[in-house]
Amino acid sequence: MSQLNVDVINEKTSGAGVEIPGHILQVVNATDTTVASYTATAGQGFKLGSLELSITPKSTSSKIFLMTSLMISGQNRYWEMNFYRDSTRLGDTTTASGSRRNIFHQAGIGDFTDIEYQMLPFQMHYLDSPSSTSAITYSVYAQSYSTPTIYYNRPQHDSDNPFVHRARSVITAMEVGG
Repeated sequence: MSQLNVDVINEKTSGAGVEIPGHILQVVNATDTTVASYTATAGQGFKLGSLELSITPKSTSSKIFLMTSLMISGQNRYWEMNFYRDSTRLGDTTTASGSRRNIFHQAGIGDFTDIEYQMLPFQMHYLDSPSSTSAITYSVYAQSYSTPTIYYNRPQHDSDNPFVHRARSVITAMEVGG
């Protein structure tokens, strides 16, 4: 049996590396420790803290696999969460009709016993096809159809007690060769 050992493989024409479809080409991660509360304006989205990252795809055929883990608390279970690519909202369904809303993900927070002293982890995943080799900024936005308050990286009651915690939220982008 033959064996090939190499340290680096470069493309002959560009020297930018070899892209293998389906393989991870790069990983970018950002952590946000912003502690905040936000009161929604009905129907208007807002970015959570400073949770964002920038990634520059190596090829227009690449896909970007997004993952986020948010630590949130709130007074209402009808929060919508979305990834944004620059100013473009990602992942909305197109099947809603009537007064139903087209959203990507609903965060069920609030209306639970003792939740005011807790945060709930909320995860989202999305596979984006940006068709670009320019730098892209990804971020996470929240929105509600009414005017509740959401608490980010802290519980609703943020008193100075040993049973009250602070947290951090993260976002990760992985470029997958196309």
